[in-house]
Amino acid sequence: MFVDREIDLGFLEERYKSSKAELIIIYGRRRVGKTRLLQEFVEDKKHIYLIADVSENILDTFSRVISKQYKFVRFLRCLKITLAISPS
Repeated sequence: MFVDREIDLGFLEERYKSSKAELIIIYGRRRVGKTRLLQEFVEDKKHIYLIADVSENILDTFSRVISKQYKFVRFLRCLKITLAISPS
């Protein structure tokens, strides 16, 4: 059951419809519905779902998800090379 998240869904919907690029970080205690909130929000939208884990290299994980979704590996190799040589 998914209840009492209309305000959260409304906020995400406003950000989604915005013409600006925005980053939204969702955090909180375990088992409060963060993942379910995102699943409900993207249900009717084209999306890529990626769960980051501190034990993994996030760029490799991102590359795998994108290449699986779009079958476009060449771009990802360029992205990896660019990120690897970019100044910090």
